[in-house]
Amino acid sequence: MAKIRLIVVVTKASEDCYMQRGVQLRKGLFTIFSSLIGLVLSTIVVFPNMAPFQHMVDVILAILVGPVYATAAAIIVGLIRMLLEGRPAVAVTSILVGPLLAWLAYRIFNRSTLAAAFGETLGVGLFGAMISFVVMQVGYGLKLPSFWFYVPYFTPSALVGSLLGAFVVKALRQLTMIKKSDFLDK
Repeated sequence: MAKIRLIVVVTKASEDCYMQRGVQLRKGLFTIFSSLIGLVLSTIVVFPNMAPFQHMVDVILAILVGPVYATAAAIIVGLIRMLLEGRPAVAVTSILVGPLLAWLAYRIFNRSTLAAAFGETLGVGLFGAMISFVVMQVGYGLKLPSFWFYVPYFTPSALVGSLLGAFVVKALRQLTMIKKSDFLDK
């Protein structure tokens, strides 16, 4: 009898592990696909020194797959933009906090997509701007006039993109393409 219980427990554990790998694979593929969309849109639709589509993707990924995948996608797209478009380090440093705050706000405020948009805007527009200021001062040796130098540049882009991302998630939910209980939302 003990052998049968042990076999059942081991089988259940291996099934759970297999299911978890499947979820991770789907999240990873969704993250890569979303990153590519953000990169292409940011390259085709150009705003001077703005990347609102990156913030749109950050909010979508923070809501649907969580902060780790969203931050990884943001870093990957930022690095690609640095390499291909010659962007400075602010392409990466400005987006490090946004996806985490978007996810936290989404979870804290009863899964509100607008709260996620606010978290992304706050994370990029304020904290990302401060991190970028320090990196540009220390790493690049720039003499910027104020600690708040990047805030007016980053906030509008983050606000527009994050609201667009919140709208996309809301629209997909209304079209029942994704559900709050979907595997991506866990």
